[in-house]
Amino acid sequence: MRLSRNSEPTTLVLLLLLFVFLSSPLVAQTYYWENPRALIPAAARFPMAGSGGGLVAVIWQVIEADPQGGGQVYLSIQTSRDIRSWQRNDRFLGPISFEEQEVQLYSMAMDSDGIIYLAVAAGENRTELYRSTDQGQSFTLLSTIDAGAASLAPNIFLTDGGNLLLFVAQERGDFLFISYSVSRNGRVWSDFRPLAEDGQLPFNVLPSHTSLGGREFAVFQAWPSGAEEERNYQLYLVSSDDGGYTWSSPSRLALAENIAGEEFAAESYSNQRPNLKSAEGSLVLAWERQRGVGIPQICFATIRPDGTVADAETVTEGEGAAHFPRIIQNRGRILLFWFDSRRGENHIFFAYKPGALWQERDLSDIDGSSLFPYPVELNEQLFVFWENRAGDTSRLMFLQPDQTVTAPTVRPLNFVPGKPSRQSEIRVGWSVPTDPSGIAGVGYLWTQDREAPLERKLSALADTTSVQLTAEEDGPWYFRISVQDYAGNWSEPVSVAFTRDTRPPEKPVIQPPDTDEEGYLSSNTFIIRWQQPGSSEDLSGYSYSLIYLGSAEQEE
Repeated sequence: MRLSRNSEPTTLVLLLLLFVFLSSPLVAQTYYWENPRALIPAAARFPMAGSGGGLVAVIWQVIEADPQGGGQVYLSIQTSRDIRSWQRNDRFLGPISFEEQEVQLYSMAMDSDGIIYLAVAAGENRTELYRSTDQGQSFTLLSTIDAGAASLAPNIFLTDGGNLLLFVAQERGDFLFISYSVSRNGRVWSDFRPLAEDGQLPFNVLPSHTSLGGREFAVFQAWPSGAEEERNYQLYLVSSDDGGYTWSSPSRLALAENIAGEEFAAESYSNQRPNLKSAEGSLVLAWERQRGVGIPQICFATIRPDGTVADAETVTEGEGAAHFPRIIQNRGRILLFWFDSRRGENHIFFAYKPGALWQERDLSDIDGSSLFPYPVELNEQLFVFWENRAGDTSRLMFLQPDQTVTAPTVRPLNFVPGKPSRQSEIRVGWSVPTDPSGIAGVGYLWTQDREAPLERKLSALADTTSVQLTAEEDGPWYFRISVQDYAGNWSEPVSVAFTRDTRPPEKPVIQPPDTDEEGYLSSNTFIIRWQQPGSSEDLSGYSYSLIYLGSAEQEE
């Protein structure tokens, strides 16, 4: 199968692609994310995350380096069932000594009940298997597995039938090869056997496993026999019909590529770091591919169970060295994650294919180098964990779907809230918040019902920032507004009140001043009193005048 790469399309092809793109339901095909945040702000290396049974778990290494070389490693874990509250278990395992460079010493798997299995390289040829049944709050040592020879890089997987598969890399002279062991309960393990027994693959490493249709499949990278001079890895597929106890002979995945009309054989490329998954009745594979001294790119293929390649393509465009591809299926859609250096320092990218073309996005527009993405799913929501290195600090970063949006800021433009006014026309303005998904618009309501619900329907787009309203009757009026982002989230509503009052108050009742027996004022200095009208809570004051009508003599 040839890898397809975008060439110069004809106008007709462009129009067809445009039609496919525009006819897709864009809202359903788009992913929106909150801003990345640090779940662990320091001392977090080589994270690994998984989910199962409604539980998300993320593990990382805490490394205490020795200035003289080597150091010690501890393992820490956090778990959650809602991604809001986390349970943390610091340094639950360790110390584990290392002599040279820092490497990942563990592998994690989770079953459908949320049980966590942990394989740890505890010695030169010793792997320890731990299990947690209480959301990572404690781990029980199930077994110590002796590989019989120097081994490293344990990889633990679970089959659909419940078996545990342990792969380790063992030394044979100057080469490494994959050995495997199987257990039904984590306590008793089969003897280690080489995964590739035909002797044609003198150097094979980095297995990736998945289950499909009651069978087990694994893909790994290897040097073909006689290819020591080229040093180009190829990818091989093996399968098992008995839960991983025996495996088929390796079948090389036939991958070739045609670029600008020139075809290159698969041997011209180095294919590494495969990630194998099952999705919708097929095997799907992502891996790194590199030609000569060129930079590695991320490729993707669909593989039939018999080992033939149904289709394959290059996902990235060669702008940066791309590494560590990871596949996850979310809501029936295949998503790819990786990190690459196209922007100088490494960033986390993800891609999905809503139509004919892969759409990709940078998820880690933050300082430092971002590495090793692990996407996990919880209740059909997608979350991503990765390591970020900035200077001497290594953080565990966390990204979740955009599920919130901040409320807008509302302000009266020509009235004072709560103060009665004779005007009927008012203006209200607002400011929309910044949001990682962008603001689609606002919905608002103008009503005299203080308890009236605000319908979640756009009334204006994001570039509208004010509205003129009419209060048609006296009494209190309420303007209520909420903002919606492009992820579909609605903010809590905020409101401002206006009171229209065009009716005059009732007349005050004047109390006559004191007079003498003849009806005259007893003095030219006197007090006028009046009674307030019955409804006086909104009175602001009184206006009065004293008018001279004439003298008593004139009246006579």
